[in-house]
Amino acid sequence: MTASSFTKTKTRRQADKVLDEWRKASRRVHEIVRFDDTSLHTGGLYCSHSMDALEDATGRCGYTSPKWSAAKVRRLAKSTNWTDVKGPLWAVLSAREFLLTAAKLGASISFD
Repeated sequence: MTASSFTKTKTRRQADKVLDEWRKASRRVHEIVRFDDTSLHTGGLYCSHSMDALEDATGRCGYTSPKWSAAKVRRLAKSTNWTDVKGPLWAVLSAREFLLTAAKLGASISFD
């Protein structure tokens, strides 16, 4: 399973700004642990460890809820407690940055 974010943009410039935010999220994780989810820099999560961390932190499963609206993403970003999330640190940080950046951008999240 993978997770992808979707942000509506009208211009190439807006799309470039969105992509730049994802690159910044990837760099923030990489600066701490020197490794991040391979899809974070493009607005996604690919590794099962990252997906597990996102599910553990939010208490929500992509299998049972395959699309999260932008409003739901914002609510989860505000209410999620990352303190006791299990898994490799790079995966937990990648999942956290994924959710927080998606909320900042007003993005929805789809699981495939």
